[in-house]
Amino acid sequence: MRLLKIEDEDFSLTKVYANGDDDGDDHVPPYAIVSHTWGDEEDEILMTDIKENKYKSKASYLKLKLCSAKAYAEGLRHIWMDTCCINQTDTVELTRSINSMYRWYQNAARCYVYLSDVQFAPAESAAAPPLSKVDWEPAFRQSRWFTRGWTLQELLAPRSVEFLSSDGVKLGDKASLEREIHQITGIDLAALGGTDLSRFSFEKRMSWAGGRRTKWVEDIIYSLLGIFGVYLPLIYGEGKDNAHRRLRDEIEKLPSEKSQLANFYRTESVDNSFEPGGFCDKCDEPGHNANDLHCYKCQKHGHYANEVHCYDCGEYGHFAAVHRSQEVCSECGEYGHYKPDCPKRTIRSDD
Repeated sequence: MRLLKIEDEDFSLTKVYANGDDDGDDHVPPYAIVSHTWGDEEDEILMTDIKENKYKSKASYLKLKLCSAKAYAEGLRHIWMDTCCINQTDTVELTRSINSMYRWYQNAARCYVYLSDVQFAPAESAAAPPLSKVDWEPAFRQSRWFTRGWTLQELLAPRSVEFLSSDGVKLGDKASLEREIHQITGIDLAALGGTDLSRFSFEKRMSWAGGRRTKWVEDIIYSLLGIFGVYLPLIYGEGKDNAHRRLRDEIEKLPSEKSQLANFYRTESVDNSFEPGGFCDKCDEPGHNANDLHCYKCQKHGHYANEVHCYDCGEYGHFAAVHRSQEVCSECGEYGHYKPDCPKRTIRSDD
């Protein structure tokens, strides 16, 4: 494990800490860790940019600068970010890093989630008053960060997770935003609160990765290694199915997981044929069965929990802001019509 030493607005790479843990002779100093989404590779700060002192010209310098300033203010003098603390061209180092990454996030004193697509201060005027939560929350709920595969472990592993806007303003932390995070991701509140992940079933933990994406298809499996507490060599090019099979084989070696895993795959092997005209046992809608994709936020068929849901009415496919411009029925409280047109209205003689 390498860290960046924070020196005002400059950075230098530390030595390689052999164990990457907080104990032993090779003691790792307290550090902050950055969770973010990659932009174009040419915009990201790589290890060579740090070594050659060329990082300040990169577009991603802003997020490193803002996060390191936050860390420094909290008494931390070291920070870790994947783009520049891992030699991306060294396959041995990359394998070791990916297998260690959950532990590295877990051991961090602070984890800063940098949300490049969530703005706090209005861009048109620096003097304008900052936005309130009701203004930035829709962007927060739709942030790309919640759709990426690697950010799942980066959310669950650290003890302290703070969410920063693209301007470096703290929006909240994992505790203060747990309701919103639960609604966006479907992750159990207990898991967000730090309950040991081994207490959750294999099926439950797999469901948390539903709808997430990675650049390489194998990474959606590799990103789950720490969540299941297993280790795998990386074989890019093997495909998702082969990676999944190897993950399953490793999990089967864990006594606490074996029976859960067997039950999960036994369920998957059941005949899921669907007769035309039948109804789903889960949502009672026609045209599909209970084992097809269902959102575990609204229980509807055909989309994931981290897609657009209104946090006002809970329905899929729109933001809460749309309700502000729609009529509200005083009879039933629903949107889209007035009382005289309400289908639930009871006609009275004095109307």
